[in-house]
Amino acid sequence: MTAKLFCKFGDRKGDSFVFENEAGIGRGHDAEIRIPHPVISGLHARITRDKKSGHYILEDLGSSNGTWLDGSRVTGKEKLGKLNIIRFAGQLTYFFQDLDAFGLNPGTVDVEVSPTRPDPDMKKGKLADQPKTKETEYRFILAVTSLERRLEIPLKEGTNLVGRSIDAELHIDNEQISRRHAELTLENGAVTVKDLGSTNHTYVNGKEVTEATSVAPNAIIKFGKVECRLLRSRRK
Repeated sequence: MTAKLFCKFGDRKGDSFVFENEAGIGRGHDAEIRIPHPVISGLHARITRDKKSGHYILEDLGSSNGTWLDGSRVTGKEKLGKLNIIRFAGQLTYFFQDLDAFGLNPGTVDVEVSPTRPDPDMKKGKLADQPKTKETEYRFILAVTSLERRLEIPLKEGTNLVGRSIDAELHIDNEQISRRHAELTLENGAVTVKDLGSTNHTYVNGKEVTEATSVAPNAIIKFGKVECRLLRSRRK
């Protein structure tokens, strides 16, 4: 029974950790998965395999900056699927991969699959059933291109808050960005952007956004002076 936690972009690109039944994640030396980054708490989160169901479970361990699973903040015990996106402190994005579910060996190259959001409810210690989620043919990524460090943040289905707030799904820590700057909404394979009364405004291909505006793939979106590009790729 093995799983992998790995990072494909950002400060920690290249990180890859294989573990079996349980792993503590944190900055401290006691963590089985050690991520030496200042936004990570000493013991930030934990992933464990539930013996009864065989599913892996993610929980935040009272970290200072929080943990997100597929765009939603982790407030309890969350069931993981075959592949999920886990963000630590709203900044570091990792992929969780259940190797056994894919029939893979620990040394196998990471699978390029877009994860779906599992049901967060776990009542009376019983795992909730995985909901059936309708996926579009494509996945979308907001690529932040004008900063010193390039960021690529996946969009989840529905509303994605763009802002400096740690609770924002599309978290961009820059003085040009308001705490709640804008919303990017992904519905049925189409993306729209709406400015939330930000100080420095939002622009699509040079035009200021004054109402909900459609965003085509490869369009340039500027939040203040921070330039981004909407990327689209076909699901595999």
